[in-house]
Amino acid sequence: MRSRAAWAAVCLASIWAAPAPASPWTRAAGDYYLNVSYARIRASSYFDSTGAVRELPSAYSQQVVAIYGELGVVDRWLTLVADWQALRAVRQEGLGSEAGVGDLRLGATTGLVRGPLVVSASVIAGLPIGDPAPASSPGHPGSGLNLQTGSGDFSLEGRLEAGHGFGGAATQGYWSLGAGWRKRGISPRSGTEPTPETGRYEDQILTGFEVGLRFLHPGWERWWFSFRAAGLYPLGAAGQAVDSYSGLRAGTRYTALVLGADMRVAGRVHLGGKAEGALGPREVPRTIHLKVYAAVGK
Repeated sequence: MRSRAAWAAVCLASIWAAPAPASPWTRAAGDYYLNVSYARIRASSYFDSTGAVRELPSAYSQQVVAIYGELGVVDRWLTLVADWQALRAVRQEGLGSEAGVGDLRLGATTGLVRGPLVVSASVIAGLPIGDPAPASSPGHPGSGLNLQTGSGDFSLEGRLEAGHGFGGAATQGYWSLGAGWRKRGISPRSGTEPTPETGRYEDQILTGFEVGLRFLHPGWERWWFSFRAAGLYPLGAAGQAVDSYSGLRAGTRYTALVLGADMRVAGRVHLGGKAEGALGPREVPRTIHLKVYAAVGK
């Protein structure tokens, strides 16, 4: 079950500042997983700090190419994790665009409990490689506030995850449940054109629940279908929120609802896709996130 559950942890390197990918199943020494994904959104409105829908002055889009990897170092006890937005391109029609390298997350997972129920703990550091405060377009002061390619701060998060695999003659499945806390603003990066808003950060609570299912029938055994609910909740006061729709500023909040499908196409190679909406969103574009990926693992 561990190998399938690892596939179930298919990268959620969301366009928004979603919780980092996580799974309670660690990898055996020498085993690996590599996922390359492309995600895109396009919106004409956004949810403000109260949850109300507000129209944008012009169409807004984000595109992200992300790379996610896991490497087993010590059976059960140590799996290394890397999660990188290798390219993040943001554009608002008539107001400017920005493209560049996004942020990098590096971490490690250790297995605490093994058996029918597995439990693991993870520690992940966020490195602010992307620009949190790009220059505003001439004649449009403040336009850079929503064109950032990075969060702008060194962060540190800890997570606990639990999971269980189940199955019978006709189906196989799994579920996982987790929660964590992310410390923001440990070491801020000013960026190209900093303002008081671009240097404002809030600690965050992270939650996640995922369930996956495979049907053991001819033609269907290559497919896994999944549903995930992943929450990001800021801990700051309401007055700390920044009026933004980049999904990376202080005040960003949501419970993401994600439907996914994963197909093994040959050997260890998988292709898949995800569609993501949200409940209770704040400071994010009003749209559906679409993602496709290719992955390989052992």
